[in-house]
Amino acid sequence: MFYDLSNARIEAANNKIKLLIRRSYGFRNIDSMLNMIYLTCSNLKIPLPNRP
Repeated sequence: MFYDLSNARIEAANNKIKLLIRRSYGFRNIDSMLNMIYLTCSNLKIPLPNRP
């Protein structure tokens, strides 16, 4: 019995996290890196004060 399942979404999320870790190399603590990963990988829309 075969299911037409793919791990493409998991691999894409993993690749995004790896790129964020590489980009956050200069951060002073790991909490800043984790916060950036959470914000980037979530569907949160943060309104900026000067943009509608």
